[in-house]
Amino acid sequence: IGFITQEISATGKSTLDVVMEEDVESLDEVVVVGYGQQKKESVLGAISQIKGNELLQSGSANVTNALSGISPGLNIVQTTGQPGADDGEIFIRGNANPLVLVDGVEIVGGFSNIDPRDIASVSVLKDGAATAVYGIRGANGVIIITTKRGKIGKPKVTFTSEYAVETLANIPDKMDAFNSQSALNIGILNDQAYLNGYSTETDLAFYRDGSLPYIYPNVDWFDVMTKDYATSFNQTVAIQGGNDFVKYYASAGYLKEGDIIETQQFYNYDDPSFKFSRYSFRGTLDFTLSKTTTLKTSISSRFEDRNQPGNVNFQDLYETAPGGTVPLYPAEVLLEYPDPLYPGLAEPRFGSGDNIYRDINTRGVTRNFKTIFSIDFDLEQKLDFVTKGLKFTGKYNYISNYQTSSIKNFDQRLQARIDSYTLERDGSWFSFEGRNYERPLEYAGGNENISSTQDITYYRTQLNYNRSFDKHNVTGLALFSRNKRINNTQFPFYNEDWVGRFTYNYDSRYFFEVAGAYNGDETFARGYRFKFFPSYSVGVNLAKEKFIADNIPALNNFKIRYSYG
Repeated sequence: IGFITQEISATGKSTLDVVMEEDVESLDEVVVVGYGQQKKESVLGAISQIKGNELLQSGSANVTNALSGISPGLNIVQTTGQPGADDGEIFIRGNANPLVLVDGVEIVGGFSNIDPRDIASVSVLKDGAATAVYGIRGANGVIIITTKRGKIGKPKVTFTSEYAVETLANIPDKMDAFNSQSALNIGILNDQAYLNGYSTETDLAFYRDGSLPYIYPNVDWFDVMTKDYATSFNQTVAIQGGNDFVKYYASAGYLKEGDIIETQQFYNYDDPSFKFSRYSFRGTLDFTLSKTTTLKTSISSRFEDRNQPGNVNFQDLYETAPGGTVPLYPAEVLLEYPDPLYPGLAEPRFGSGDNIYRDINTRGVTRNFKTIFSIDFDLEQKLDFVTKGLKFTGKYNYISNYQTSSIKNFDQRLQARIDSYTLERDGSWFSFEGRNYERPLEYAGGNENISSTQDITYYRTQLNYNRSFDKHNVTGLALFSRNKRINNTQFPFYNEDWVGRFTYNYDSRYFFEVAGAYNGDETFARGYRFKFFPSYSVGVNLAKEKFIADNIPALNNFKIRYSYG
């Protein structure tokens, strides 16, 4: 830490002499903090900054999961791999549900499906000193995502296309039908419950030799319900450039993810598979209106389409006995074992009982659509004519989140059901609904509805001060912001923040910082709507002390800090 990474070839060398070089730029590096930036060496809060390129190294198209393992104190717990719904739960130092901001504005509709290639950096704020400017909203930590913007230079076009193959990392060990039925027999004998599925020696012999697979099934449910691999396809095209007057950045992306769960279309509705598609666009224009005035504009939009079958209990993959149910009897089984109730009939039949293959393919299809739109304006005005180092910033942001869903399933008013059968050991058929029961199933019904809508208008004004007097370095922040949120058809409600921060350091050696936020929320009763959340911190860089610098010159940064907030 604090030194430049070096790569030296060892070919043909028995001894390597490596001289470490100080990474001066890393100490001068600017870190994104709450409502501003600070030099890395002057930061007193617990903040980790992750560059956008580090996110891409994981290969994940999901930003949340890409953050896993690359920042101390930040843990991501992923409990599902379902396409489009695989967001991990975020913990910062053990606290869940941190505040997440994108370009200084609180997210709406999630941030996991922002295209990772549009991200310039991610800052993780972990302690009270770092998060105090966000008040109560930052109590569980803060994640600040900064997206890419234009740079002065010739237009630079990049195109990235990725094709990924995913496989199961861990498949649990399973018992076959013979061993599981033998174990069941032991349990039955211990309980003396002989009517609960006891298998005779003849039955066990058929389970073992597999000569009658549809009467004495031996089903590997993981093999039936999973593919060998799943695929995803991710493409992004971007352009970046600019001149002294305007800098620009624009990107468009497309993602398509498949799933490893095996599904099959049987009825007259869409394929009941797990799949996800994402279309994204982002554009920015930064205008230098004068030597002291800058206008930054940005627009972004994202459309998500997530497809999944009806309600399915995946616990059945672990709990269904391998010798209990046949997933699907092929049509030729009816030729070998005719059903006298339907002479000449030859069609596939679902096995009765716990049958996840039947459930996943016959309970309809749900499609969830999400559209996120955002527009943002930032006006920066240097006020050096008032006092050197003073700057005014005004921000306006509008975000909409529109979600709908489409559900197709069998119309229960027509009493449509799934017929399930068992091929008995005497070769006869038994229907779960009764021996004389048969009902065709070609009726499809469904509905479309608006799941939720959100419209958020955010505006902010702030003054920033940054000035050095010889070895004395001073910064200040004064900020006011208001947030108007409308959920569905409810009345709008407002949040309001008054924020202040003051920092001082002497010769980048001794540091002091005090900050606070006065948060207001109109959903509380009068007299309880506002609360003040302060913090303070102090620090010293011992590497700048003479006794350290003289005796350990290689140590260029050794900071001890204390914070409370």
